[in-house]
Parts: sequence; structure tokens; C-alpha cells
Amino acid sequence: MVKKRLLLFLVISLILLFSHSSMAQPKPHGSFDEERSNIHSGNQIRTTFYNNGFVGRIGSKPEDIGGEYPINSGHEYIGDMLVMVGAEITDIYGETRHSVVTPRGPQVSARTGDKSSDGSLWYTWEALPGYANPDTTLVAMTDLKDTEYDNLAINPLTAASYKSADKFGATWPDVWPDRMGDLVDPGWPGKWNGYFGKNYFNADQESFYVMDDYNDQRYLFYPDSTDTDRRGLGLQAVCRGFQWSQVLAQDVLFTLFDITNIGTTEYDKVVFATIWGGMVGGDGEDDSADFDKEENVTYTWDFDGIGQGGWTPVYSCGTAFLESPGNSIDGIDNDGDGAIGTGPTININTFQPKTIQAGDPVVIIDYTNYRRTLIDMPDSVVIQRKRYRRVVYAGSTVEEIPFNGLDDNLDGLIDENNGAEVEIAPNVFQTSFVYDGLKYKDWLNNDGLDNPLIDERRDDGIDNDGDWSPLADDVGLDGQESTGDPGEGDGMPTSGLGTDLPGEPHIDKTDIKESDQLGLTSFYFFFPFNKFSLRDDEQIWSFMQPGYFNSTAGNVDGDFIYGSGYFPLKPRETERISVAILFGRKIQDLIRTKQTVQKIYDENYNFAKAPVLPTVWAVAGDNEVTLYWDDKAELSRDVLSGYDFEGYKIYRASDPGFQDALPVTDAFGSRKLDAPIEQFDKKNGITGFFPTGFNGAQFYLGEDTGLRHTYHDTSVLNGLTYFYAVTAYDRGEVALGIQPSETSKFATIDKAGNVETNKNVIVVTPNPPAAGYVKREHRQSLPPEPGVFGTGAVTLEIVDETAIKDNHQYSLEFKDTATDGLDNDYDWNRFDDVGADGLGPEAADYPGPDVGEGDGAPTPGEPNVDWRDPHEIVPVTSGYTIIDITGGTSDTLIDVEFTTHVASGDSVEVLVDRTQDIDGSRDFFDGLRLNIDNDWKIQRIIDESGWSPTYDYMYSYTFIPYSAYGILNKGVAYPVDYRIVFTENVDQISDSLTMWQQRGTSVLKVTILPTLTNFYVIDGTTDERVKYAFLDYRRPADYFIEKGRLSANDQVIFFEESEDTTLVTWKFALAGNDTTSHKPTVGDTFKVTTTKPFRKGDTFVFSSKAAEVDAKRAAIEMDSIKVVPNPYIAGAIWEPKNPFDTGRGDREIHFTHLPMNCTIRIYTIDGELLQTLEHHGTFNNGTKRWDMLTRDKLDIAYGVYIYHIDAPGIGEKVGKFAVIK
Repeated sequence: MVKKRLLLFLVISLILLFSHSSMAQPKPHGSFDEERSNIHSGNQIRTTFYNNGFVGRIGSKPEDIGGEYPINSGHEYIGDMLVMVGAEITDIYGETRHSVVTPRGPQVSARTGDKSSDGSLWYTWEALPGYANPDTTLVAMTDLKDTEYDNLAINPLTAASYKSADKFGATWPDVWPDRMGDLVDPGWPGKWNGYFGKNYFNADQESFYVMDDYNDQRYLFYPDSTDTDRRGLGLQAVCRGFQWSQVLAQDVLFTLFDITNIGTTEYDKVVFATIWGGMVGGDGEDDSADFDKEENVTYTWDFDGIGQGGWTPVYSCGTAFLESPGNSIDGIDNDGDGAIGTGPTININTFQPKTIQAGDPVVIIDYTNYRRTLIDMPDSVVIQRKRYRRVVYAGSTVEEIPFNGLDDNLDGLIDENNGAEVEIAPNVFQTSFVYDGLKYKDWLNNDGLDNPLIDERRDDGIDNDGDWSPLADDVGLDGQESTGDPGEGDGMPTSGLGTDLPGEPHIDKTDIKESDQLGLTSFYFFFPFNKFSLRDDEQIWSFMQPGYFNSTAGNVDGDFIYGSGYFPLKPRETERISVAILFGRKIQDLIRTKQTVQKIYDENYNFAKAPVLPTVWAVAGDNEVTLYWDDKAELSRDVLSGYDFEGYKIYRASDPGFQDALPVTDAFGSRKLDAPIEQFDKKNGITGFFPTGFNGAQFYLGEDTGLRHTYHDTSVLNGLTYFYAVTAYDRGEVALGIQPSETSKFATIDKAGNVETNKNVIVVTPNPPAAGYVKREHRQSLPPEPGVFGTGAVTLEIVDETAIKDNHQYSLEFKDTATDGLDNDYDWNRFDDVGADGLGPEAADYPGPDVGEGDGAPTPGEPNVDWRDPHEIVPVTSGYTIIDITGGTSDTLIDVEFTTHVASGDSVEVLVDRTQDIDGSRDFFDGLRLNIDNDWKIQRIIDESGWSPTYDYMYSYTFIPYSAYGILNKGVAYPVDYRIVFTENVDQISDSLTMWQQRGTSVLKVTILPTLTNFYVIDGTTDERVKYAFLDYRRPADYFIEKGRLSANDQVIFFEESEDTTLVTWKFALAGNDTTSHKPTVGDTFKVTTTKPFRKGDTFVFSSKAAEVDAKRAAIEMDSIKVVPNPYIAGAIWEPKNPFDTGRGDREIHFTHLPMNCTIRIYTIDGELLQTLEHHGTFNNGTKRWDMLTRDKLDIAYGVYIYHIDAPGIGEKVGKFAVIK
């Protein structure tokens, strides 16, 4: 026997050697050198993970974080989580083996992955090269805190190839190896390799890596006949992690594994499993664990509810299958989603032993493709799969054998009697049948064969569950709209099957529900944690096998293995598995969270996304903090609910986790939201609580306060460090069942004390300014330049003194609707695209194409733009620019429109309206902003209008926009000052004005002809003559008034003309007694002054001056220098949290009101120099912190100390302070 085996081995070795020498270039494979880690911290969970299927802490790396919850608390729950896949194989000797690939593990004791005997090669999952930046040691991730390209959240395709070494995409490779098949954009260079599509950022954090089992040489087994260097099972796993800060998912880390058989071996028995090594409460000695098979959840909790060091509460944590492996060949509706379709239901009678006689109908399965054939039983049939062969004779009794992957009773079903042995007490097991109550395909009676949700698959190119939408999902192979890729807009589902691309939503790769999932099929609890070795594949396999659920012991250092199987895996087949890591206040909370995120997962994570993160800046002052932020969040578009931004919330805390913010809990007492210290929302009528809640917690939408972009906090104390967050939130959508979404408040402190924040979170410490700081007014009215047309006012405001540039000069210039080149009222269309001359091909005198013709954008001169648009011809302020003109330069800093619109179908929506801001301008530059008090409403200024000179009896008058019964031309308020100048004789002439009148169903042209008058009209600003029409209202009683002289009831109609556009504006009319009233004549003038919005040509020029520190004042203010606290008694309120379980932690006192530059020397009472501190501060920070350590890094003792402060050129100060223990 030994000789035969040796001969067989030599023959196979020669074949493999020959085949290897003739093979093509081998496929890329995993390597130990590619090991990388990173940290997921996108919501309330923070944990280290590695690119080899490992989550948690490696024993030799103290910087690793093992499942911290909530973030920044220092409370850890996970020692290690190891992803494993095992399969039944036949080695080169024909022996049945069970190979299990694992990560390297935490590398503590027996929890260390399998290795070669000489220790040189890991037999474990290893990461493939090319999926991360080779210049970093980090796994590739995306996190919007690392980028300034906020428009990605509005339209990810505009990201192009933006990437920088230290910001956007710092962990990404130059190209992605798995995207080289994209014909339009091979390799996706500079773009994120996203689960949701190219450069699409749906999750707050997403990680990505690829691993395989290439190096697993535990058995003499070769899974790939085309690459004999490849060992293991020939598996490759594409792995992702997702985190959302949205309240529904803030306690969950989603993990996703696409496991592909890239070899040539077909596997009938495969199991996916995970080892969970709990460290609940930071200590692993008193954990308990259990499972919920119906919910596919495993979980663990701390036995006494007290964490290491005495902290409470200790939460429950666990994992759940959101998508488990599928079995699409057994004829059974494993996941129960076909319940409303055809087909009978499995019960215990379905698989009772039965005797089959000749002629009875039986089902024969071809195990090469699992096709069924219904035949009449002959004398015998053969059940054969690979090397297994059994003959069934007519007249024999057949009975299904569970978990063997065969149809033993010839009914077409495979393993329909699979059972679960659940240990309900030590060594007492209860059997339940896994598929009891589920639908199945009955080939014997032709029932259920047309149920698409029995044996559904994600690799068949079919929309099994019928949820693909031609309106929403027809976006093409890359999963992104408007890229022109294959399948886009063709009216049919486009699957990513067989490509490196995701395909369209709701088909195959992107439809979670198109898999007949097995769920949780085993649970093995064990203790101690090192009960078995990760090197023992056979033992691990025995714990992974489906059908076994043992009982658990409490208050032990126990871990568990849970799994899902068996499932087949053919060459080139991919099985998707998703496992969620969950936290909950209690086990019931954890289960509720799982139920919620299951719905999210089933919809392909398709829940509402929060707006783009605002960028916030802060200015610290003396017991005050000023925040200011940008408005990019207001342009955010949600793929589900559109442009739904609603407002901002301001949070303040003393810790990065915002744990001391006022909590908002749900009905079960779980913290779901925080109460802000301030909230600002749009004035749009959306107020109060969102109508539906989340387990009793409702989201508050605001009070229609109006939007602000600054916040001034005067309730802070000097010396304390504060964490501020400015979050943006949307309004949700009741009709779609979408809860409001709010951006995260991300800030972390690592174990070394380093602080990392998102761009909407800022850390700030208020302090007194430096001695000699010269205070000044922060608001200043700007005088207009000569010729400014607008009647409003402009105020310069200092927002951030630290950012002000010294002696810079700026110019403010306005734009208006009549000249800005924009289609402000969105009535321009493609028929108006005729170019600047306004003439299209249909015009008789068409000169040919000119500037702007046919370019798809409005061009001044075209109809419905600027002066060619009757709705835009009135010059109303549309925007402004701020230009730095220092030294003759011209650097545009701000260029904005007052309103930002977006077209939605036939309607236009206002996204941003700067005129509604309640705190001044949102457009910050160089520490400044300009608050523009514009006269938006055009109306007569009463105090500046009237007769000159005045008489005792004067006509009264009206000055309003023109209107008359039946006249279709309605006058508009136009920003012009008028002077009606009267003459002695009727020797002036009015102008012709043509208008349109409605008479019944007809529209007629009406013309007011020119006539002589005793007045003319002058523009009060330019002194130019103004056109007017005159209606002389005459009655028989008015015979004594000469025709053409202005008198009672006469009308002066003003109008503006621009090329072919005539705009009727104001009407001026007198009222009174023609007999007694003074009749205007030479020397009389009537003056009308109107409010006028700023327009093009209106300019304000101003300059800036940096903050000033005066040396003489600093010398005087040195008397204000203090040591705080004094005396120091045991501690100070600003001292940071002690990061260690024992010890005193850092101590700190502050020297305040210091000059900008000085030296501090600290002495004992008998004159011994203990420490020297150099202070080089800024004008707004006159504080120096001291850690109360001597020059030798020793803690100072209690007692009285002397300090001496020397500020060269300013003066000296001597004082003392006391330390009391």
C-alpha cells in the first residue's frame, strides 16, 4: 500500500512539474509582505482591522483597538474576530480531508494561524498586492474627512482624478487591478473602487481589500489545474467594511465578503465561519454568549456588567449574518422569501422513509449540472456524484440522509431533512428540522417549479425578485448614471455577471435578495480561549459543520465559532456573505438593531444619506468662542429624496465622543441622539418633530429660525478645551418612510493622545489675549465709491482676527439680473440658443452662426437672457464678487450668486437663498465678511420725494406701477429716480408707447401717441432725459386748462426700452381740485426717489489691518499676569482624562495674560531653579501651560513656588503660587 501511494505521488508530481513548466504567467496572489491595517471609526464603533480577514488586536501591537464602543470611551469588547472558510477535499492520495483557511489571528498562544514547520510561510489568508498605496502601511479606505472635494456627494462623477498624497485617496493605489476591464476608464485611476460604483461615496467610511489562500500548504491538494503553485482551496475574497453615522446604523460595522472559487476544483461542501473572541468590558474572564437562530445572531455579554477598572454600563455585542451563503441547487426555499409563490411546504412527512416500486415516478439529478429529470422507476437507478456511487433498486426503501449533498430518496430535493441539534442543557439535545414550513419545488407533481424565489441565484442574469426599475436602475454596467457605458438606458436589467463591474442596481451582484440564503447553521461555544489550535483544520471543521448548536457557560473566558453551510462552490462561482458587528445596551436592543439593519442591507444599504459635511472654523477669545462654517451642505442631493437639506445643529462637549452632550434616548433607554446647544433651520414651514420616530425617539426639525453660518458662544471658561461640532441634517421624507439624516460628529483620540477630527468638528481652548493686545470694533460701515447706484448699505465685519491679512485692499463689485449673462428666471430654452446677435436661422436677415449660438448655454443677446428678458431687464442684484486688489493685483476671492437654483423636471427649486440668512453673509474671506443690507424691494422713498418748491395748495399725487383695466402690460417697479421739470409753455413732447389690450377674446394693439406737454422728465441719477407717455384726461369743465398742461387725473407713464424690448414701469398722476390747487409751471419740479438694489458698476473699496499688540500697553498689563489655579489644590478643571487604569494622570497649571514672547522661570522658595518655560504665543493667546514637571521630568512637591517672567523690551514680573495636595 505504501509503495502504491509513493508511486502515485511520483506520477502526480511529474505531471504537475510538466504542466507547471508549460503554464502561462501565474495569477496574482496573496503575500505576507502585503499585510496592512487600518481603523474603522465612522460611527460609534472604532476598531482595528487587517487585510487578512482579522478584526481586533494582535498581541504584539498595543496600538491596536479591539472593538471600542462607544468611540473614544476606551471601552473595548473584541479581542479578535477571524473569518474562516472550510471545504471538504480529496488530496492526491484520494483521502478525504477538510481544509480550513483562517487569518493569522491575534498570534497569542494557540490562537496563532497555521505555519510551515520552519515558520517561514503562513498557511493563512494573505492580502493581494495592488489594492493599496504601496507607500503606506494602511488598508485602502475612503473617508470624507480626508477630502475637500465635497461636490462628490452631489455628483461623484465630477471627482475626475483628483488625488493628493496627503489628502484625498492617500491609501489608494494608482489604479485598481480588478477594474482594468472597464472599457471606458481602465483601472479607475485616481477614483475610489466603491461597492456602490466608481467614485461613489455612500458610506461615511468604506474599506476595501482582496485576499486569498494561495500559500496554504497544509495538505497535498492542488485546487487549480492551471496554476499548480496555487495551494489552499483556490479561494479569493473581496472584502469591504462600511460604517454610517446615521442613527439607524450608528451602532453597526458592516462587513462584506465576496468569496470566489478561482481554481478549477468544484466543492460540494463549503462552510463559512467566524471565530469570535470576546473581551466584553475589556476583560475576557467573565463573558457569556448565546445565539438566536431565527435572527441569525450570535452575541456575548459581560457576566457581572462591570468593565475592567470598574466602568459601567457594559453593553452587549455580537455579530449577525445579514447575508449568508446561498444554496441554489437543493430545490428548497432556504431563506423563506418565496412563501407567497407556488409550491408545497416541507413537513416531517416530506422526508419519511418510503418504498419505491418499479413504475413509480422518481426524480434523477445529474450532479454535473443539477438538472432534474422525471422518469418512471426502472429496475434500478444510479446515484452518482464524483467518486460516490450507489445503486437504488426497485422495491427498496429509500430515506434522505442529512447533510450529504445528495437526493437519497429520489424526490428531487437535496437534504430536505437537515436538522439542528441544539444543546438545551449539558449533554441534552433537542432536534429541530431546518426547513420545516418552507416551500420547495415538487418535481413529482409539477408544483413550485415556476416560483422564482426558490433556488434563486445571483449569477443567472435574471431579476428573480422583480425589483429592477427601468426608471431608477437603468444606469449601465458601472452602476453610475450619465457615463454612457454599456447597458445604460437600454430598458433592460444589465448584470455585472462575468465582469469586474457591479452592474445595475437590483440585479445579481447588486441585489441581496437574489440568493437562497442558509442563515446560521452552527454555533460552538468553548473555553478557555486557547482550547484548540488554529493549525488543526480537522478540529476546526468539526466545530463549523452545520447542525450543531451547543449550550454556553457563563462567567468564563469563552469564545465561540458560528457558521453557515453547507453550500456548493463551483469554479468561477462567487458567494457573498455579509456579517454585521453590532452593539446594544441590552441583548434586546442588539436584536432590534439587527432587525433594523437587516432591512437596510436588504435594500442594498439604500437608506437616506446625510448632507455633505460642513467645514467649520473656530476663533478662541477671552471666555468666548466664535464658530463659522461654509454652506456646501446646502447643495447636497440625496439619491432617494433629492435636495432635502434642512438645517444645522451645534454641539459642544469636553470629550471627543460628545458623551457629556445631553442624550436623547429611545423608548428602551438606548442613547440614539444628542441634544444640540443651538439649531438653525430653513424658513420653509417644516418645523417640529418628524412625524415618525425610531423606537420612540423623534428627530427635531427646527422652528423656522432661518439659517446662520456663525455662532458666538460666551458660556465657556478660559483654559478648558472644548469640542464643537456643526452638523447638517435633512428633512427626511414621510411618504417614502425615510427618517431625517444628520452628519456625524467624528473626533477621536488615539492611545498616544493624538486628536483627529472631521472637518465639521473643531477643538478649541479659549484663553485671555496677550498683554498689549489692542481691541477694536469688529463692525465698520463702508462708504460707497462715487457713482454707486444702490441705496443699501455694506458693513465690514471681522469674524476671525487670526486670519486677517495686514494692509490688504479689496474691491466689492455687484452683479445684476440685466447684465450678468445668466438665465436668472430659468425661462431660456434650446430654441433661444441663437447667439449674441439674437438671430436664428429662421430670421430673414440671419447673418450666420455667431458667438454662443448652439452652445447649449445662455448668451447675452439671446432671447430670455438679461435685457432681452422682460423678467430680467429690471436690474436687481444677482450676486457679487470680492477681489483682492492689493498692489495692483486682481485675485477673486468670492464670486457668488445670491440664490442658487436647481431645475427639477418642469420646476425650479431654490437651494440657497443668501437673502434669508439671519446673521449676515455666509461668504468668509481672510477672516472677514461683508454684510450687505440690500434694498431688494423697489419703492418710493417718501421722505425724499415731493414738490419743489411747495405751496399752500398743492395737488396730491400717486406714484405706483402702471396698471389699467384690460391692458395686458403691467408696470413693474423700476429702480430710477425721476425729476419732472415744468416749463412755462406747452412746448415739450412726450413719447409714443404701444401696449396690448384684452377685448373679449381678442388682443388688440393700443398706442399712446406723442403729444405736447408742459414738462419733461430727467433721470435723477444721470441727468439724462427719460422717455414717458402722456394721457391728458380732459372734461368739459376743464376748458380753462390748456391742453398738454399736467393737471388732475392726467397720467404720466414711464417705460424703458432695450433693443426690441419695451418695459412699462411707473405711473405718475395728480389728484385734487384744478381750481384751487397750484398749477405746476416754470420753476416747479416734482422729484421721485426710489430704493435701488445694487447693480453692475456699484463698487466699494476697503482695506484690512491685522491685529495689533502695543508694547507700552503690554508693559502696563504685565501686572495682570496670573497663575491659574492658585492655589492648585489636587487638580484643575482642564486636566485631561487619565488614559490609564492607575496613576494620577497629567497635572497642569496655566500662566495667563502673558506678553507674546517671554521666558518663565520657576523656583523653589529657597531659590532653586526647577523649570524654564519659553512662551512664544500669538496676539489672541496669552497663556502658557505647564505640566508641573521639573527639568528632570519629576513631579513637583506641594508647597509655595516663585515665578519670574522676563519679556525683553517690555518688562519683568515676579509672583508666587502654591500647590496643595
